[in-house]
Amino acid sequence: MKMEYTVGDLNAVVHSPRALVGTLPLVFSFRGNDDYAQSLAQQGSVVVLVSDRIAVDRHRELWRQLSEAGGPLVERFRGFAGHFAVAEP
Repeated sequence: MKMEYTVGDLNAVVHSPRALVGTLPLVFSFRGNDDYAQSLAQQGSVVVLVSDRIAVDRHRELWRQLSEAGGPLVERFRGFAGHFAVAEP
C-alpha cells in the first residue's frame, strides 16, 4: 500500500503492508528508493520515504506522536497507531 502526506513543509511517501498485524518496524529512507521501500513493505515494514535528509528527525517525531494516537498524522494514518515501533536514533 502506498500513501502520501504533507504536514507544513514536510512531505513523505509511505509504503506499508496492506494488513497491519502486530508491531512492524518503521524505516525512514529517501525518495528515489521506491523499489527498496516496496520490497521492505512486502516483508512487513512500514517505510517512510522523505525528500529532505535534514528533516528526518522531524518526520520521526510526527510518527512518534502518531504511535501515541496523536499529532497531525492521526487523521490520515489512524489505523497505523499501535502497529509500528519508532526506533530511537
